Order: sequence, then C-alpha cells, then structure tokens
Amino acid sequence: MLGEQIYPIYQGFPIQFVHFKIWIDVEKNRTGDYPYAHKVVRRGNSVTIYCKYVGPIEPELHKFSISAQFKYRESFFNFMIYNNSAARNLHLECQSRDGMINIILTPSERAAVGSYVFDIYYGCTCIYSIDLTILFNPYFERDSTYLPSEEHLKKYLESKRLAFYDNFENISRSNHLFVLFLKKNLKHLSML
Repeated sequence: MLGEQIYPIYQGFPIQFVHFKIWIDVEKNRTGDYPYAHKVVRRGNSVTIYCKYVGPIEPELHKFSISAQFKYRESFFNFMIYNNSAARNLHLECQSRDGMINIILTPSERAAVGSYVFDIYYGCTCIYSIDLTILFNPYFERDSTYLPSEEHLKKYLESKRLAFYDNFENISRSNHLFVLFLKKNLKHLSML
C-alpha cells in the first residue's frame, strides 16, 4: 500500500446543509411588537428559510419537501408539501443560487390558522425543523378577515371576543408566552 492515498468514505449525504436562517418581513406582517415575531407569519405573506450547502454537487431542487403537522383540539393533520406545489393552502418553492438554498413557504388566504411544526426534507432525510404560527391577515384583501378601517376592526373585535379566546386556548404547540401575550392584548387578538 505504499504510495496510495486512502480517502474515508462518507456514509451520509454528499451534500450537507448548514447555517439555517429564517426571514419573515415583520413590517409587512405587522407583528413587530409580538414576542417571537420571527416565528409568526400572516396568511398571504411568506417565510423564507435560507441555508448554505456544502458538497461536490449542487442539490436537486425537486428533492425538497416539507412535512407539516397541525394540531387543533384532539385532531392531528399531517401532510407533505413538495417543491413548486401546494397542499392544504400552503405553497412551497425552492431556489438555488450562489451556494445558497432559499426555501419559501407561503400560506394562502385560506390556510388554517394555528401552530404548525414544519420538518424540511431533502430526499428522505430531515435537514431542519421549525415551529411557526400562522395568523389571520386583516390587512390582506383576499383574507376572510379583511378589515378596511379601524372602525370595522373595533366592531369585529367586540363581536368575536370570546371566539378568539376559545380558539387560542385550543391551539397546541404554541409558545406559552406568545399565547399569554395575545390573551392580555385584545387589540392583538383581533389580528388573529
């Protein structure tokens, strides 16, 4: 074996994903004063997850998918979202440029409101997991809760006050402090 170089064989993926970062436009979402605003997205807005990849080959974008889990009361909903497609009113799009992967998840105006756990997969391997809360969007004209003025907002809040408490008490996997914040601030409850 003199003169031969032996290279270790890597048993995992030839591509590794590192340095994950989440970006949500807090101004567009109007969630700047929420605790954990980086984990809250309103229907119609997007959350972007950035990561770098390291490896001898470029990743194949069609291999990206997201497994989503949503729990409301005693029911669980598990579903998959594949690249450039939608499932249960959530759309997934992946882009690659300059050694970076952009994973863009957009809840439509009809997406279920509540807390989700999203597991991002490349092929059959989970590469990242994130908890997100999806809220109503009264600032988006196509959302069913669209409120064109402050006067409409006050009337809506008065008529739906108890329903907000009921819905938020039943959301599981929510950050406890975030739920307490919403319960104490009725103005923010109206934005659900």
